Amino acid sequence: MKLFLVLIFLCLLVVTGVQAKPLRIVTWNVYAGTIEGIENRALSDFMKAGKELKPDILIIQEINSYASAQRIAELMNIKSAHIAISNFNRDIGAFYQGHEVAVISRIPIKSLTEYDTGIDEFGAVTISPSGNIDYGRGVREIKLVTPTSIISNPISLRGQRGFLRVELKNDIVIYPVHLKSNLLGYCFTASDAAKAVVSLRRKINKVAGSEPDVKLLESMISRLKKYGDADTTIKRSAINSDVQRNAKLREQVMAAIGLLAKKDVANKKTPLVAGDFNTSDEEPCKSGSRLDQDAKVDFTCASRKVPNTCGGMDGFDDTHALLSRGIISGLKMRSLTNGIGRTHLSADENKYADVPIDHIYVDGPRKMKFSKAIKLGIPQYDNRNRPRVFGSDHHPVLTIMVQ
Repeated sequence: MKLFLVLIFLCLLVVTGVQAKPLRIVTWNVYAGTIEGIENRALSDFMKAGKELKPDILIIQEINSYASAQRIAELMNIKSAHIAISNFNRDIGAFYQGHEVAVISRIPIKSLTEYDTGIDEFGAVTISPSGNIDYGRGVREIKLVTPTSIISNPISLRGQRGFLRVELKNDIVIYPVHLKSNLLGYCFTASDAAKAVVSLRRKINKVAGSEPDVKLLESMISRLKKYGDADTTIKRSAINSDVQRNAKLREQVMAAIGLLAKKDVANKKTPLVAGDFNTSDEEPCKSGSRLDQDAKVDFTCASRKVPNTCGGMDGFDDTHALLSRGIISGLKMRSLTNGIGRTHLSADENKYADVPIDHIYVDGPRKMKFSKAIKLGIPQYDNRNRPRVFGSDHHPVLTIMVQ
């Protein structure tokens, strides 16, 4: 009788099929992913993250070498890992420099293309589960150019990070991104000047008979701080110029990704764009839907928050709209991350809005098989009183795909 029941069950499995294990897909800006930094954080951060996240596919930003990617795969217990990592910095070897992006996947990689602003003999690096390394000579590298059919009057992308197109054997196509940051050059110039003066003052303090110089430096620090805090026309113009330029650079890269994702959808594939966008889609005067109109918003070095009203003008940053709101005809990707709250951690929470900048978008025939994303990890303060999740200033973000 038992054998009969087992045979019936096996027949039902053949007829109905067995649903494959859901895929756990995580995007995470790991923060300064040098091999030394990873080793220092191995037990306290990456092993703990592996136990909580349990990723089948891990999409990483701020990593600087394939050695780092290999070590993260080991520490986070991603077995039989297939690894793809960018080489935007045009170098070779385990310890090349720069903020790279990577995909660590249990699913085999079918193809890999690096879109870079500069072409050289080295492209993205791939690593097989057996440890075989391809330094990019067998990987396609394509020059990243702004599609002028979408973006008119583009600015130079020279020196900007590109992106990867990583196609897996299950027809998911991953675009790991780390878009242009919102760091404002003017603010950093003033800040760096003040820090340099403070450092110089400390050195002079160690030299006997230098009291007049110390007083002069104190005066310089006071003037720098006063000027940094002052609301001057020159300052506001410089900051707002940085803001608009950063948004434009993000839009140009995203337009190129959007056109590729549109082709993937037409070919019945499932494109997934994920990573650190460095911009949200939930700030009214920032998040736009029209490339021909940009709200003018005043920022300061102390705050990056955007006002809720801007005279009926469209937001100045259309990065998200290029994927989800039909700016690219026929492309309306599904956002999995809107509404999940702040994903970037700052010691000054009032400096930024409570919105995500780490995102996942998906499209294609299986886009409804992905769960709404969630951010993981509980912030803890480090010895410098900075909030951190698994040692990073970004929450990992998880979505689960039902196969």
